[in-house]
Amino acid sequence: FAAVVLHCAASSAVNVSLPIGPPSNSQPLSRTLLSFSIEQDRWPDWSGVDARNEFTHDALLALAKLTGQPPKIRVGADSEDHTVWSPTVTINEDEFPPPSTLTPYPEATRITVGDEYYKLSRWLPRGTHMTWGVNLGADNITNAVNMAKAIVGAFKTFAVKASGVVLDLIEIGNEADLYKNNGLRPSNWTVQEYVADWISVAGPVAEAAGIYGNDGPISLQGAAFAGQGFTPRQIISLGI
Repeated sequence: FAAVVLHCAASSAVNVSLPIGPPSNSQPLSRTLLSFSIEQDRWPDWSGVDARNEFTHDALLALAKLTGQPPKIRVGADSEDHTVWSPTVTINEDEFPPPSTLTPYPEATRITVGDEYYKLSRWLPRGTHMTWGVNLGADNITNAVNMAKAIVGAFKTFAVKASGVVLDLIEIGNEADLYKNNGLRPSNWTVQEYVADWISVAGPVAEAAGIYGNDGPISLQGAAFAGQGFTPRQIISLGI
């Protein structure tokens, strides 16, 4: 059977001509079209702690050589909404459920971080643009503000500024449309309640981050949804 398949494949080969230049109606791709999201619980593993993670750094540099710019990096994802800031933690302390055959590397149920955690951004390639997530799921404005202060503070340090890594966005909450399914909100939680929650956190976070308009170097990111249960059109019409 394999021989027949191979014979058919060989006998049906076709010649394809590729133009030297792109068609006149083509559009250039963003140089950061291929970018990455990293869970907050594993962030120090990817970045490196006392020195950069050479695997991560070399892989991102290899992509940068192909595209002309390092991929954008967003640190957040589901564990973003299980992260709390503490003045007594230096980098991070994670609480993991036991591993299993199906889930050998489970996601942390709680991540406690300190200021040095965000300063690990310095180990990424020069020119990398970042999005950092803050916790909306905990419904704790003080914690979100403390996270935002630590993020912005890290990017003001000499080490991070000298690294050439740039903070673009602070994301408030990850996939909030799933909160009613994962226990972070009641099962009847609505998009109207999401908007009220988001605004109540976004205002203090913007103030803590020094965001006072649309023209600054840092902006807020919302509408990080998993599906179409909540939509940008809905939340804008409701006041975001």
